[in-house]
Amino acid sequence: MIEAIESNVKGGVQQTFYSKYVAFVGPNGAGKSSHVHSLELALFGAAFDASNKDVKQKKRLNMMATGGQVFASARDSVYSTTHHMGAGTEYLNAVKMAQDAMSGGTLVLARFICKHSPRAPRPNLGIEVAHPHWEEVLGKLGVIDALLMLEPVVNKSLRHYRDKLKEVEIATKYITHEPDKLALASIMLDSKERIEACKQAASDIKQGLITIALELTDDTPMRFDIKRWLPDEMGEPEFHWDGTNLVLGFEDRPVPSGAETVCLAVALAAALLPWDKSIFIYPDRAYDSVTLGKIMRVARAIPAAGVFIQCISEPVNYDAEGLGWQVIQIG
Repeated sequence: MIEAIESNVKGGVQQTFYSKYVAFVGPNGAGKSSHVHSLELALFGAAFDASNKDVKQKKRLNMMATGGQVFASARDSVYSTTHHMGAGTEYLNAVKMAQDAMSGGTLVLARFICKHSPRAPRPNLGIEVAHPHWEEVLGKLGVIDALLMLEPVVNKSLRHYRDKLKEVEIATKYITHEPDKLALASIMLDSKERIEACKQAASDIKQGLITIALELTDDTPMRFDIKRWLPDEMGEPEFHWDGTNLVLGFEDRPVPSGAETVCLAVALAAALLPWDKSIFIYPDRAYDSVTLGKIMRVARAIPAAGVFIQCISEPVNYDAEGLGWQVIQIG
């Protein structure tokens, strides 16, 4: 577990922890986000949801510090080390990863599901990619890893040939020597053909990832795993597919509220990501006390490396401290 954090964020933070389950409680402006951002900076080298933005650039991060350069560290009992500004961390920012997947569009969500699902798809999905090394990579890695491996390779090639085509197009404006013009025309034609080949491969990879994601999300065990980590009475989770867009919502409402979206992201992360490497940091959404109690009841059951919640008041109908939470009053 994370035993302590220290930083010079917004006046400085020094905090020790005796539990993996931590609730920062206090009114708006009291300093809850300072503690959370210190934790994020120490483990992941960035601050998330800071004034509705993710802050990663060093210059902007330094603006969060009280004089000089920002620093943050976290003492970790699991790996017997101290993490400084995200260097060498093995932890996953679980809720943030799931939120980005849910808000990033169909391909991003499909990629997240394919990459992290513990279940394998059916072998006869008929996925083919127009790439010269597809069969070789498929045989070595299997369909999901083959798609995930080739995707950045194809995208890099596509960028390369587009840049090359632009350079040649500019050069043709200034070349008058006929043999040179013919050579450039040949290069231009070759680049265009390679761009079309890369675009076709990229389209095949996208369709392959979506096909696998649809097959996996249609699986009852995955829906059960997600529902397991949702608060009682929130509803039945459902992946909605309209032929173009894949979204995670509820059976009767594809577009959930802000607090519901956080709960769905937590549930998706808990269902797919490895618990021992996952840090669950709940964004501040001003949860009401009743909903907060339900959220904390579920969160306490996640056997993660750490769970951290921000709230303006303590929950009702839930004895947080009696059930193992460390409740830290801020301000």
